[in-house]
Amino acid sequence: MDCAKGCTVINRTRLVPIKEAQSRLEALAVEVVAGTEIVLTKNGAPYVVIVDARDYCALDAEIGLLALLFDAGAGIDDALAGRVLSEREFRKEFKSRRKQ
Repeated sequence: MDCAKGCTVINRTRLVPIKEAQSRLEALAVEVVAGTEIVLTKNGAPYVVIVDARDYCALDAEIGLLALLFDAGAGIDDALAGRVLSEREFRKEFKSRRKQ
């Protein structure tokens, strides 16, 4: 089964209707911590995912790293295209932005 946004629900994933999850949230949380992926469904379609807090933190850190890598790549592209500032221009720009 494919999720609406392109993810794939795999074998160790349990689909649980969201209305059922309301009365079983603590038990479902225990399953998630034990390694089961739980996708809550609404009207039969994937709606939200219950994520272990440790996994969430790891994903959040990875997203931050990917953002840094993207920004570094953009900086390299700017440098290669000649879109650079002198140190003096940079300091002036930096100071003006800090005042805002």
